[in-house]
Amino acid sequence: MPVTSPLSDSIGTETGTGGSNPLGRITLSSSELTLLAKHWILRLVPELTLLRGRLPRWALLTAAAAGAVTARVGWRPELLADLLILAVLGPALSLIDMQVLRLPDRIVLPGAALLGILLSSAALAQGEPQRLVRAFEATLVVTLMLGLLAVLWPDTLGLGDVKVQGLLLAPLLAWGSWGELVAGLVVTMGIASAPGLWRLARGRRGGIFALGPYLFAGTTLTVLLY
Repeated sequence: MPVTSPLSDSIGTETGTGGSNPLGRITLSSSELTLLAKHWILRLVPELTLLRGRLPRWALLTAAAAGAVTARVGWRPELLADLLILAVLGPALSLIDMQVLRLPDRIVLPGAALLGILLSSAALAQGEPQRLVRAFEATLVVTLMLGLLAVLWPDTLGLGDVKVQGLLLAPLLAWGSWGELVAGLVVTMGIASAPGLWRLARGRRGGIFALGPYLFAGTTLTVLLY
């Protein structure tokens, strides 16, 4: 018995051949295009399926971060970069990290590439290429420094944490100044040490916890207050 689908039915209807002529003109409705795009996005980035049950929380965190960052940064060229990292990727990666203790490269690396494009555009718009150079230098320095720490003490810092801090957060902070980068690292270290100190206070040692949320929280707090 042949199996049909709404997609194949609509294609057949548009071509006027019941789907028998693959060379005919094919048009898809907006709902079918949305479904197809969603299918391929989830195939390329399967970790996004982890957000299905947490979309309201993600939306709330994104809205709160977007409002706070926009109010602080204002309508400057770098606003899009701040929103991408702190309001979109930050909440998403934090929720994923809390579930699977992993910050997936499929999200982090494309995010870093897009961040580079947005910061390059902002540097051109403002006529301040030195900001872009400083962001690039910060990326190299922080990534190498944290990468060394991850190799020496792998139980305290994962490579995903290194990539998030080095590729996403360091250039965002250094865009402002070297002082903002240093302040952000100090604030992040302070926030990230809280779970470990809490565990020690309760007489528990060791253990693994999601560091991603603390990295984004420290950076967001620095951007808002520095």
